[in-house]
Amino acid sequence: MDIDYNVLFDIIENGFYYKNTDLGILATISTANGKEDVSISNSKYISIIASRYRKRCGNVISAAPIKNCIRSFQGDIVGQCKIVKNPNRLIKTPDNELWIDAGNKADAYYAISEKGFSLKLKAYKYFYKHSEKNNIPLPDWDNGDVGKIFKYCRIPENMRNIFVAYIVSLFIADIEHPCLVLTGEQGSGKSTMSTFIKALVDPVGDNSPSLFPHNPADLALAFQNNYLMAFDNQRTLSEKQSDMLCAIITRIKDIRRKLFTDNEMMRYDLCQPIILNGIYDVVKEPDMLSRSIVMNILKPTDKDNFAYDKVVLTEEFMNDRAVILGGIFRILSEALKNYRPNSISRQGCDIRMSSFYDYGYYL
Repeated sequence: MDIDYNVLFDIIENGFYYKNTDLGILATISTANGKEDVSISNSKYISIIASRYRKRCGNVISAAPIKNCIRSFQGDIVGQCKIVKNPNRLIKTPDNELWIDAGNKADAYYAISEKGFSLKLKAYKYFYKHSEKNNIPLPDWDNGDVGKIFKYCRIPENMRNIFVAYIVSLFIADIEHPCLVLTGEQGSGKSTMSTFIKALVDPVGDNSPSLFPHNPADLALAFQNNYLMAFDNQRTLSEKQSDMLCAIITRIKDIRRKLFTDNEMMRYDLCQPIILNGIYDVVKEPDMLSRSIVMNILKPTDKDNFAYDKVVLTEEFMNDRAVILGGIFRILSEALKNYRPNSISRQGCDIRMSSFYDYGYYL
């Protein structure tokens, strides 16, 4: 059976959107849940090419000639396209706009500038798409109220301004974000708060906090599909764990060999926000403490009139996300209008995360 290589190359070259990224060359495919980025060596990608070839030519083709054509096309991309960062959820553009991937079937993203808020399409051109990514609802700009978050996050009164600055800053890409450390006795709602923050900022299939991985490679891999990570039930960070988190919070560039290859390398460039929670003093190392915001969450009492039913509380929170996001995006727009880098006095202090310090002031 003769193979029509002209048709095969046409399907490969013109049937997908490609990105040359730190994770290798990715093709954007369409699935029942929306867009997804896969490696061009991935079986999903190869099977889609085979299916399209069968529909156009009327016969079945094996994987071998497809892989040969992919290798040839891969050479063109490597030679012509520079490697780009493929962010998971957020982008800060050169003209100071903030883009947030909505993660929905419409493939929309939200753009925030000093002029306001807008919705744009074709997010796959700018963001890493994966099957676990869930949607951020359309913000309710007109009725936005960030204060509603305190119905679900029981933050002490004297820490609320800092907490709002932290939450809003999570939507600003390419700056260092301090680690949010939630401490308190069992039943104070630390894990629930972590879940709500994750569902608000970077929702995925399961927004519950994870256990802290022991292997640095596993930690880096977790951030491939997550912008924000929350880790649960930490007692006390070991020196090694503390060093790992410090590096990720204020940027680490890590190069590792790809699985199942002899010589191809994968490069991680991480500068990610992290939430920790635990009953005890989780963070003790001075280096990590200087990168953290520590909040002690008190267990609710009958006088607090706080909903104990987590299922009901979660449902109400998911319904209120649009209003909370509307308030967050309004604050972001105002902050962008007034923000001036390095304009806030340091008062002789050594500020560990200067970008967050400056943005936090304007937020």
